[in-house]
Amino acid sequence: MANKDIQKIIKEHAKNGYAPNTLKNYLLKQGYSENDVNEALGQHNETSEKVDMPKHVNRFLTASLILFLIVIFLFGLYMLYFGK
Repeated sequence: MANKDIQKIIKEHAKNGYAPNTLKNYLLKQGYSENDVNEALGQHNETSEKVDMPKHVNRFLTASLILFLIVIFLFGLYMLYFGK
């Protein structure tokens, strides 16, 4: 069974959108053995049913959508009053 510390690190960083290869390199630099890291990554992949988008991507998409809707609304107002 993989080290619980490794699994916790992988779970936390995967939520933030880090790629498995990036996590592996980080953990190896922290001194964890390659076998433990590979085992933990394998277990993480098996238990991860759904991949959520990172929080910063969700915020960016939400802000972009709101900005787009505001621009469309303002354009509509402009056309309503000055488009004749």
